[in-house]
Amino acid sequence: MTRVWFCWIYCIGVSPFKLKCGLKLLYFLGYGLNFKECNICTSKDNLVFSTDNGGLVCSEHLGLNQHSYGPLIYVNVMTLYFIDINKTEIPILEQNDKTIIRHIIDILYSHYVGYKTKSRGIIKQIQKYWKELVSFFWLYGIIYAV
Repeated sequence: MTRVWFCWIYCIGVSPFKLKCGLKLLYFLGYGLNFKECNICTSKDNLVFSTDNGGLVCSEHLGLNQHSYGPLIYVNVMTLYFIDINKTEIPILEQNDKTIIRHIIDILYSHYVGYKTKSRGIIKQIQKYWKELVSFFWLYGIIYAV
């Protein structure tokens, strides 16, 4: 029983498939992302992804206290956003990039769509206490090699 529970907790991580579906759902809910130009002035130079402005903005329109992500992140978001939903080939992303993209999707859902799921909150709580759970189980020898 503990092995099954451990495997379930371990698999909660962020997968590119879930990210792809989350971005596609944004589009189907009526919130489309613009990856061509600045959302404010239509400039195509020095673009960064800003969750506060809901997409790409140029360096002139980026505020000091706004959350922004560089080209590496917005290219990954754009790739996942435009990929065919029926396509089985999904790009490989580093764990850090997946976590950042998941955070971006959560912000976009809460700010622009007004959608928060209870299950997402539970998953965040589990991830928050993940290290404490693992150290507890290892300490008492409950988990063995998977």
